[in-house]
Amino acid sequence: MTRTCTLLTLVVVTTACGAGGDDAASVPVAHVLSAGALEELPTLTIEDGTLLCTADGYDDCPLQTAVANRLDADRIAIWEPGRTIQLWTAADSLAVPLGHSGTAAGDYRTAVALRAKGRGFELVEAGEGSFALLTLDAEGRITGREAIPTIGPQSVLGFVGGTPVRQEYADWNTLGGGSLRVIRLDSPLDSTGTLLVSAAIPWMRGGSADIPPLPPLIAATPSWALTRDGGVVWSPGSPFIVEGRGPGGVVRWTLRGPDGPAVTGEDLDRREAELRAANLAFPLNDEDYAQMRSRSDSTFPEVGGVTTLPDGRVIVAGVNVPRDSAAVFYRLDTEGVPVARFTLDRRARILLAEGDSLLLHRPTEGEPWELRWVRLREP
Repeated sequence: MTRTCTLLTLVVVTTACGAGGDDAASVPVAHVLSAGALEELPTLTIEDGTLLCTADGYDDCPLQTAVANRLDADRIAIWEPGRTIQLWTAADSLAVPLGHSGTAAGDYRTAVALRAKGRGFELVEAGEGSFALLTLDAEGRITGREAIPTIGPQSVLGFVGGTPVRQEYADWNTLGGGSLRVIRLDSPLDSTGTLLVSAAIPWMRGGSADIPPLPPLIAATPSWALTRDGGVVWSPGSPFIVEGRGPGGVVRWTLRGPDGPAVTGEDLDRREAELRAANLAFPLNDEDYAQMRSRSDSTFPEVGGVTTLPDGRVIVAGVNVPRDSAAVFYRLDTEGVPVARFTLDRRARILLAEGDSLLLHRPTEGEPWELRWVRLREP
């Protein structure tokens, strides 16, 4: 059975750009916190802000997967791959569509990345086993198309702000096992670039030449986010380690925390039920689920994701347990020190973080997903 691996969701286009200092410090700052210390952090409250849209299926509000990127000081692009990109500004109460996603002449197909370029835009379009760089004018009309050099079968291109980045999974059919690599590019057409992160993925072994094995029901996957000065904040997912690096790769700070809780049979049952109900783009059978269950970790990944802010702070997603309704997040200062915590619906995703505001893609009580700004309030 041919499958498209779910791992290709690119994190880069869903994180904000952050700031940081230079690489002058020769000794990284190390922080180690216990479970008790994390629980005693001040708890921020969530205050609902502007609702951008609710996904009712009648417009282009993202139904399942949302991608966002800040284009400039005034504009944010938000879309679901395979649907039309929406441009939002603080001054407008409604989004402005950028061109049209479809199969007709003049349409772009599946947009995976977008950035502002001059008076127009550059868009990365995914096709059957290939990518193309499209040039769009200010109205979203396609004015140019150039094939992007062939990249790996489990690679994808994105933009963080205006910075092109390639994320790739590799080596799953080698003795050493799979890995995640994050490469900053000079151009979307660049075939080399600068390696920012190379992280081992212990469970990623086997599969075929082009397709890695199915991910376990519960297992750690590395996450990362760029900083404004070209550095990176990343985590292996498990154990609890978050590391901030400068643009030259020098480690600025490291945060270590406690081990995650044990995975129970109920957790595996709930996670399997979530996947079975998720209308995945590829079919899975009972044998697939049994394999994914048997290869799951015995403890939960301690870190579920990282997001950077323009001022250099960091948000870290903590343990996400299927039997819980909410997941905990930690806010770190510019030196990687946890200073506060807050909770969100465990299915919510942070698309952008700016100041004390978060742009969330989250479910509502009636189940339709919404895009909404929320504000973090001090206790």
